[in-house]
Amino acid sequence: MNRVREIRQQKNITQFELARRTGIHVANLHKIEHGIIKPFPGWRKRIAEALEVAENEIFPEEN
Repeated sequence: MNRVREIRQQKNITQFELARRTGIHVANLHKIEHGIIKPFPGWRKRIAEALEVAENEIFPEEN
């Protein structure tokens, strides 16, 4: 399972709520969670902040 999805679900946050918190469209979050696209560096930071975790905890291969 994708780390974004795993952490989001552990924190009981919906994709719609994460989209609201990050300003990233829910369709793009879905694509990130399913490995269809890789997030831009700015998106990685916003996702990590919204989930209240370190960026390298979610995206270790990106750093």
